[in-house]
Amino acid sequence: MRENRSIRLRRHSHLSRWKHIWFKVKRGSDMGNEPEYLKKLKPRYKFWLESDDGYVFGQGSFELLRGIQEKGSLSGSSKARGMSYRYAWGIIKEIEKRMGKPILETHKGGRFGGGATLTRTGRKLLDVYVEFTKAFDQICIDWTDEPS
Repeated sequence: MRENRSIRLRRHSHLSRWKHIWFKVKRGSDMGNEPEYLKKLKPRYKFWLESDDGYVFGQGSFELLRGIQEKGSLSGSSKARGMSYRYAWGIIKEIEKRMGKPILETHKGGRFGGGATLTRTGRKLLDVYVEFTKAFDQICIDWTDEPS
């Protein structure tokens, strides 16, 4: 089993160079004489996080964890997303396996019912995903702006 389970991520500073790549593609080598179809192009992306073991976390996992944070339970979050509790639990377990750390802390039922909360690792995972999504969103927004 691999000891290094860290997620490979790059800081925002690495993303700023993508803006210049987009402008080169958008404008072409003639700087303004590009075909009309190139002017209409807009970047879109699908983003996920991976470890050395493969896929760890993407948009669906993000929404599931965010729902747990909002509703205080895995059951409530899974129902809101139209998935079974068992399927949602499998997603959580797979993320924890790939991360090598728990992301969810469950509380057994009782007089006031059970629930779930995100661990520090789970909250950090949400924060990292949001940070990178914002950076990629900004690149897409900058597509129509002039390069600085």
